[in-house]
Amino acid sequence: LCINVCVYVRVCMCACVCVRACVRFVLYCVALYVHGALYRLQYVYLMGRSSIALNSNYYAVDQCKFLPTANREARAAGMVWLTANFYDQIEREEMKPIRINNLIPLCMEQYHRVLANTRIPGKEMDQLRQAEKSKHVVIFYNGVFHRLDLYDRQRRRLSPLELQYQIEAIVQAVNDIPADENSKAESHIAALTGAERGTWYEARQSMMQNPDNMTSLSEIESSMILVSLSEETPSTYSERCRTAFHGTGDNIWYDKSVSLAAYKNGRVSLNVEHSWGDAPVVGHLMECLFPPEYELALYKPDGSCAARCETDRIPWHKRREQLRRPQRLSWNLTPDVEKTVMESYTSLRNLMPECMFEMFVFDDFGKKYITRTGKFSPDSFIQMVLQAAYFRESGKFTLTYEAAMTRLFRNGRTETIRTVSDLSCRAVREMEGKALSAKEKHQLLQQACRQHQHVSRDAMAGQGVDRHLFALYVVCKGLGQDSEFLKKALGYPWTLSTSQQPIQQIPKPWSLDDPVVKPQIPLAGGFMAVADDGYGVSYQVVGQSRLHFHVSSAKKSAGKTDAIRFAGHIQQVLSDWKAIIDEAGQN
Repeated sequence: LCINVCVYVRVCMCACVCVRACVRFVLYCVALYVHGALYRLQYVYLMGRSSIALNSNYYAVDQCKFLPTANREARAAGMVWLTANFYDQIEREEMKPIRINNLIPLCMEQYHRVLANTRIPGKEMDQLRQAEKSKHVVIFYNGVFHRLDLYDRQRRRLSPLELQYQIEAIVQAVNDIPADENSKAESHIAALTGAERGTWYEARQSMMQNPDNMTSLSEIESSMILVSLSEETPSTYSERCRTAFHGTGDNIWYDKSVSLAAYKNGRVSLNVEHSWGDAPVVGHLMECLFPPEYELALYKPDGSCAARCETDRIPWHKRREQLRRPQRLSWNLTPDVEKTVMESYTSLRNLMPECMFEMFVFDDFGKKYITRTGKFSPDSFIQMVLQAAYFRESGKFTLTYEAAMTRLFRNGRTETIRTVSDLSCRAVREMEGKALSAKEKHQLLQQACRQHQHVSRDAMAGQGVDRHLFALYVVCKGLGQDSEFLKKALGYPWTLSTSQQPIQQIPKPWSLDDPVVKPQIPLAGGFMAVADDGYGVSYQVVGQSRLHFHVSSAKKSAGKTDAIRFAGHIQQVLSDWKAIIDEAGQN
């Protein structure tokens, strides 16, 4: 009897321990479900201590060939005015939700952070700071920052022409500043935002001890957007991408959710901090910036902004009395901070030549040929092309990341599509070999593309692998446990990192294949390769007959990767595979 009682007691005690452990595990899982997006934001982005300038931020560039105006100040004014329109729609909750096939709504939570948001450096973890109803922008020109109010004294928003006049006044004021008035460090102060996060945190803490610095930082961080007026004149596609990505090292506030650069030749670009949200939201912003320039006839034939309201007809010397003058932001830096600024600037300048970009437009064929002749999903087909390009480059396959949007769920961000499979490897090998006929190659490639489609749909529907692995990792951290499996599984490098950029998320009455519209289509954007020995590839399916590719590599001096060479492989694979598909169709 005593033995039975002891056994019973032990069983009860074990059961209680198991129940407590289960309850604890369930509570962690519930917390993870409710706050999953927050955990990922913290672990993946905000806890990172390396520079975000070249490792996290991404870029977007303006129209392919169409240049609305070569007047830099007018173009900047037009961009600010259109951005303010976008921001007002969000603030007033007037923006219609994006819907898949005009039916299924996507989560719009990220839109609250696209503008007037800044990443603030922390000692161990950064934080995102959202300004409430921002009513100003900050203009950076020739090393000097100015606050520019978007509203006059009667609380009326400034027109594009009025903004142009204000920006021109800023340029004139800066040009009149004596050359020795600004220290070198003050001119390069934005380079701090591209430094290691711990370095930037310490410098910021020191700067905040001075009221001038505190005010200037507050104005920048609470601004709707930061606008840089650059003296650069990027012309080729690849030059425009490179300049958009890292600028000069001191003309982009890398912590701003979105920074705008306007160049001397009238071109513009966006630099985007990644932690607050993902590229589709920026793509939506671009659709509200660039097409309206043409649709609204924003500029006159001479390049200046067109008059749009009654106040534009008031003589400027009278009208400017009703406006708040742009305010110059001042700095008071200690010798230690000045030293940190110059070291950060020098470090960024030294790293920039390592970054390689190659952007090309492929218009031999596009969506129409891929879907109707090839019978492929465009995204799946391009992913197989990228696998073949890497196979030609290195003679092997590698771990490949493709981003899938998970905004079907509340606070959804992305899931990983794992492109490489036994079937994809076999299909690429056979497409590159001579053992099979063209028809057999075509059929095998179709099978691989169908499998990729299935994996993509699973990822969008929350049935991917990587976010579940990440959730288990967070649970282990919460329980104070280590998992060698999770460390290994989450530690593999993404040698080939890829992403498709959406286009025409907003329904439009015109076609992307219209000859008038084609030159006005933005070149979209890209990002830096994740691995030093790998590539970053973003691509866009434009209309029925055009593809955009942005290729990047991170370590030019190592000699292992070359973005120009890899872009050449992509173009050659596209041409070679078209010949195979054509032959299969003839047979």
